[in-house]
Amino acid sequence: EDLYETVHAALEEPGRFSELYLSGGTDYSGAEPFEREVERYICDLQAMGRDFSGRFPCQLMAPAYPRHLLERIRRETGITSYSADIEVWDRERFRWLCPGKERVVGHDEWVRRTVDAVEVFGRGNVYTQVVAGAELAAPHGFETTGEALASNLAGCEYFAERGVNCLFIVWRPHRRARLGWQPMAPVDYYVRLAQGFH
Repeated sequence: EDLYETVHAALEEPGRFSELYLSGGTDYSGAEPFEREVERYICDLQAMGRDFSGRFPCQLMAPAYPRHLLERIRRETGITSYSADIEVWDRERFRWLCPGKERVVGHDEWVRRTVDAVEVFGRGNVYTQVVAGAELAAPHGFETTGEALASNLAGCEYFAERGVNCLFIVWRPHRRARLGWQPMAPVDYYVRLAQGFH
């Protein structure tokens, strides 16, 4: 009800909206991993969609769900796009930097599920993103920006060929984070990455 009231009130405001974003913590519980989380999102998305007829511009940013759960989300809600953020393209760095994703889904399965989502939501309606620069973090990151760039561009190309939009955000080290304070990648790296993704 809170979600419905918030979206309803926002739609009453003058001006325009372009998209609704819904993102929450991961819940692995249920008869299979993510089952309870999907139930919750379906309820939330149905509430958010009450003021719309049919599909509405909403992107669910969530784990890489198995296809049958994605089909259920698509069938029972009006959302138009889905994002399963891989965070790190390189398999070994994924295992190191994303231990929860590796333990529950695994790198190769995460990639497969993200690509499978295109058959559910359509080309151009599925997204993933990397946290650019994290793949360079010590002690197990790439040693050069050239290696990191090549890896991320290969990932972007792989997804693009399969109808998945690949984006990146900039990694921001923090002294209280697990990786601690580390130097960020140089600006030139991000410029070259943006050019390559484009």
